[in-house]
Amino acid sequence: MSPEQIRTLQTSFDRLWPLSKQVADMFYERLFVIAPHTRQLFPDNIELQKTKFMSMLASTIGLIERPDMFMSQITALGQRHKDYRVDDAHYAPVREALLWSLDRALAPDFDDDTRAAWSALYDATRDIMIKASRQADRAAP
Repeated sequence: MSPEQIRTLQTSFDRLWPLSKQVADMFYERLFVIAPHTRQLFPDNIELQKTKFMSMLASTIGLIERPDMFMSQITALGQRHKDYRVDDAHYAPVREALLWSLDRALAPDFDDDTRAAWSALYDATRDIMIKASRQADRAAP
């Protein structure tokens, strides 16, 4: 990601953070509409999951300028998601639900540059998580 994209992510997240609950609600509602099969991956009460989701977004944005720590955090996240039965196909609807939620939460400021920055962050994160998940598969006895 470019320095400009990083600034865009940080600025937009600063605007997003006060809306954390609403963003998490929108995200999961949208995810379960477009990918209802993903609902089974979560407990019945997902309020704690919503908090974890927003905390992980905050942490990711916080580490974006520290590549080693960013990579370590996202690798660990990918390894954990393997234990949660997340597979490669789950990442596309998550991406769609995230961008949809961000668009609504940040409107009218979710412009093409902001969408591109969040897309780049998600795609990089997804790629690291998938790689970590596959490595966890190979390392399993």
